[in-house]
Amino acid sequence: GARLPPRPWSARLLAAALEEGAGPAVAGLLAGRAFLRLDREGAKGLLAEAARRAPDAAPIRAALADALADDPTLDAQVARSRGEAELRRALARDPGDAESRVALAAQLRGSDRAADAEAVLADLPADAADRPAARVERAQVARARGAPERADALAAAREA
Repeated sequence: GARLPPRPWSARLLAAALEEGAGPAVAGLLAGRAFLRLDREGAKGLLAEAARRAPDAAPIRAALADALADDPTLDAQVARSRGEAELRRALARDPGDAESRVALAAQLRGSDRAADAEAVLADLPADAADRPAARVERAQVARARGAPERADALAAAREA
């Protein structure tokens, strides 16, 4: 198995340790996600490399979108725009990727684009539409669109 690096850990050290067993793209995804809050720049680099290695992997694109959308080194609108672009790339490659679809809807809703968010959620695969994260986002979008009854119904169904 892979030998984990001694402390102090870094995103790059973790990726190198994981690469043998998981391959470079998956290693970059795992290490990038693990270090996103502690070493954003290192994580962004690993995720960008992973996206180049596996351009059709929606989970890698979704992780890169997370890294870009909340990037405090960028203007907030630029960061959101870059994150949205990565999520749209993920969905162009895998329209059924529920994580990317829910994340894009949340980002659109957060940018006062609730109608666009609702359209994105309408294309959720049936098996994903009733998952808790999707249901919560659908309720928040309904509330943002001025449909509190629909939001309450979604929330009540979640509790049942």
